[in-house]
Amino acid sequence: MISSTKSLQKKYGEEALAEIIDKIGYKYDEEFDELYEKAEALTGSVAENAEALKEIEEAMKAIFAEVEKCLAGTHSFTDYYIVRYADCVNNAWEEGTCSVCGETDEREIPDSAYGHTPAWWWEKTETEHYKHCINDCCDDEIEGTRGQHVYENYEITKAAACGANAEETGTCICGMTHTREIEGTALTHSFTKYEVTEEAKCGVAGKKVAYCDNGCGATDEKEIPALEHIFLDYVSNGDATCTADGTKTAECVNGCGATDTVADEGTMLDHVDEDGDKLCDDCETEIIGLCSVCGRPVHEGQINEYICLIIALVKLVVKLVKTLQGVA
Repeated sequence: MISSTKSLQKKYGEEALAEIIDKIGYKYDEEFDELYEKAEALTGSVAENAEALKEIEEAMKAIFAEVEKCLAGTHSFTDYYIVRYADCVNNAWEEGTCSVCGETDEREIPDSAYGHTPAWWWEKTETEHYKHCINDCCDDEIEGTRGQHVYENYEITKAAACGANAEETGTCICGMTHTREIEGTALTHSFTKYEVTEEAKCGVAGKKVAYCDNGCGATDEKEIPALEHIFLDYVSNGDATCTADGTKTAECVNGCGATDTVADEGTMLDHVDEDGDKLCDDCETEIIGLCSVCGRPVHEGQINEYICLIIALVKLVVKLVKTLQGVA
């Protein structure tokens, strides 16, 4: 045992050996005590105890063989446990203890960093988007995810209206949207379905209004020209005399209440001389005789014969024309 100790002292130095011996004491104290007790219990000469001493020497050599490994830096590290856990970018570290001297060893566990876990959603600014890590204690931006917004798949989101262009909206991969006008799509008013709001009357214009066909709510109002009086069915006023034709009156067919009175030509009455005094009983015009054609009283200057003959002739011609047309 002494020779082994001296050999180790010479090879590694007394201080290093003492340090190792001190460290391994916790493990080999009982064995050392047991070996020392066996050696002290021996009696007699060395030769007589050669076998026992050899056994003690072999046991001590085995212990010092372990000590020499530790002195040479070849520790027997076991029972490693995690002392620093891995994260997204850093590997974990573990620590083990030498089973001989109690020296500790800390080492990195290769490839134990588990990498970033990108969020399923995007972080957005007005012009860019990116993703960040959602692992515990990490909020790093994921490299390679930052980029400018790119808007695609535009769809109409607002129809064109009168005076306003249609709008379309595109979406970026991050969910950001962009809306823009579609130039040249604005509609113009279209008025086709007018409805009368005020009927036109005689001398008073009416009104008609249409709503824009595009549904914008705009209206257009137009004037309906005022009506003119229309007089058709004249009715005699029964005011003819023997010296003048009577009159006839018609009401405007538009229902405005206006009337029109005109001469009722050919309604002048014959002179009447019932008392035979050669004077008209109504107007006292002198009656000079009777018409040889129609037999009506004739006053001075009247040419009834000629008038009656012309009238009769006209009637005859009209009758003849109608007869000929019927034959044809």
